[in-house]
Amino acid sequence: MLLRQPPTMWFRGTVPTLLRDVPFSAIYWCGYEYAKSRVCISDQVLVSDNLRTLLQSFICGAGAGIVAAVLTTPVDMIKTVRQHDLIAGTQSSYHDILRKIRDKPAAAFAG
Repeated sequence: MLLRQPPTMWFRGTVPTLLRDVPFSAIYWCGYEYAKSRVCISDQVLVSDNLRTLLQSFICGAGAGIVAAVLTTPVDMIKTVRQHDLIAGTQSSYHDILRKIRDKPAAAFAG
């Protein structure tokens, strides 16, 4: 398959992937660090320092992941629609996909 496609086709999904992953990581890590500075597990809840650290990391990571996923899902949907269209033999522009999302905002969270 690689030999039948020009090298420019090998990286066609790079931009949409970066548009999703870079903001996700930035939102996730900022949210995680902020939550970690604010969330404190009391000694009364867990006596073990190791379990407290594990629980704090889990809570902060889950919360940051949820927020980052909700905020970046529309961008991921754009990438998925583009990939689906390419497989189907059609090609939607980013403008067309964004227009669909504007007309039906719930579509940004479909699938």
